[in-house]
Amino acid sequence: MWRWATPAAQEALGTRNLGTILRYYREQQSLSQTALGVLLGYEKPYVSMLENGRRTITDVVSLRRIATALSLPPHVLGVTDPADTDVAAMLQFGDSTIRLAEIARQSGHASAAVNELWPLVARLEARVADGHCEREVLELLARARTSLGVALGHILPEERLATAARWTGQGVAIACHLDDRAFHSTALRMHGNELRKAGLMGAALDRLRHAVSLAVTPDERAAVLPLPARAAGEAGATTCCGGSGGSPASAPVAADTARGSWPFRGPRSGAGRPGRASRRDSRLSATPRRGTGPGRWTDASV
Repeated sequence: MWRWATPAAQEALGTRNLGTILRYYREQQSLSQTALGVLLGYEKPYVSMLENGRRTITDVVSLRRIATALSLPPHVLGVTDPADTDVAAMLQFGDSTIRLAEIARQSGHASAAVNELWPLVARLEARVADGHCEREVLELLARARTSLGVALGHILPEERLATAARWTGQGVAIACHLDDRAFHSTALRMHGNELRKAGLMGAALDRLRHAVSLAVTPDERAAVLPLPARAAGEAGATTCCGGSGGSPASAPVAADTARGSWPFRGPRSGAGRPGRASRRDSRLSATPRRGTGPGRWTDASV
């Protein structure tokens, strides 16, 4: 899934040169020229000539077959595919969809945000399931999954908040492969905060501390720094009250915060969490607009 998402892969694909792409794929998969020839239906000498630029392929049917074998979109090899037009439009409007969903969530319309994100996530996941794992698609899918998890965290009841954390965790699972520290840090921050709201303090502190370590700019660090303190404070309050919401891993981190290892101070014990009323919203299902998604969304569909 990730072979074409790395910077080295993007560099090879950017050449639009069949020989360069074949050589990268073969080396990345630890294949011999003979093995690659078997995969593509060519003899070893022909594969060697392709890699060295002494032969080229212009036949559309052959290029499309090679693209399928390598799990590449045909346009990378110069083949026009009607599906690529749809993907280009999806990428163009996907960013706007996520931004509009964020605005809706911040305006108190988390159900509307879910209904905007759900169809986008479904289309992107279908694209990836078909073997088309372009970096742009994976980045958009990671952002959409993470935003969907955060939106769910505003409408699910407290006992189901782990579902929201699972969605943000799926975004992190992609972000960690894309070699983008800022993006990875942001995804970890959002995932860690959802874990905190679900009461999984040990896991939350682990993700949030990792997010701090990956933050690149002062603004990025400022966005994430208060969250580990808040999680540590809540974990400490739970432990002091004899509750079971924190995990054993929470205690060492909470102690580090108390000793001043972190450059900030946690909140007072018992501080309430904003937005609790909205998370208890009993309207756990919402009907998407006509043509925007697969029927009616409910928590069970997650």
